[in-house]
Parts: sequence; structure tokens; C-alpha cells
Amino acid sequence: MKQQSTSQSPAETCSFCGNPAARLFLKNQTFGHGDRLLVIENVPTYVCSHCHERYLTAKVSRAIDEILAHPDQHTTRREVSVATLAASNSAG
Repeated sequence: MKQQSTSQSPAETCSFCGNPAARLFLKNQTFGHGDRLLVIENVPTYVCSHCHERYLTAKVSRAIDEILAHPDQHTTRREVSVATLAASNSAG
């Protein structure tokens, strides 16, 4: 699952700092863990280049809530590869 990392949208006013530095990106979001892990692809996410906050609109948040409330109605199963980074390797 490759995330889209560039934004073609013009800068908008950031909801946190008020600077005209927020751009819209499509991001993958994960929820839960283990057997209950759910990935939502292409979530429209604003990212501010000034204050570095990331945020969603209320409409997007409601759509995510609906998916999480009824995942069987909104998802398809995919097989994914999972790797674990040993704790001793991540320290240094």
C-alpha cells in the first residue's frame, strides 16, 4: 500500500495556526491492532507546513466513524505482509 506523498492542491488556511500553509494529501490510516487491524486508504488529510499539524475535516471524520462502526459493510479483505522490528534494533 503506497501512500500518496505529494499534494496538487493549493495551500489553505490551517485550522490550528491560521497560516496559509495547509495542503491536502491522501494518506493511509490504520485503526486497531492484531486481528482487528483496519486500514483506510486515501484519507484526505490536511498537513500544515508551518505548525506541522495534521487534521481531517468533520465530513471525513464522520465517514471514518461509519466505516469503523460497520467494517463488514465497507471493507474488503486483503492479505498483507507484516514485519516486526525487534525492540533492541530500534534503540540505536
